[in-house]
Amino acid sequence: MRYRIPKRYYIDHVIDCEAPEVLHQTKQHYWISAEETDDMAEFRSRCIFYAEGWVDGCHEIIASAQATLKVIGILEGEDHPVVGFDVPIRSKTNKPV
Repeated sequence: MRYRIPKRYYIDHVIDCEAPEVLHQTKQHYWISAEETDDMAEFRSRCIFYAEGWVDGCHEIIASAQATLKVIGILEGEDHPVVGFDVPIRSKTNKPV
């Protein structure tokens, strides 16, 4: 399984951190591995931080993080106070709950 996500947040994320493997790309999107790894956990955690607007002056990255989070979702049972938009909740097997 793989996720189709916008490039903007991913590019910002890989400056400092490891990220899920890019399997395919187009001009505006990456398809990344949907496997639940430590890299995916860190990617999702920082995505939540950005999506909630905790970064000043980076509207494009915040919007991209929100769009990314709508695709990758959050894991079932984890406490994430994401507000302002709908985010899918996924099991650790990547199935929507």
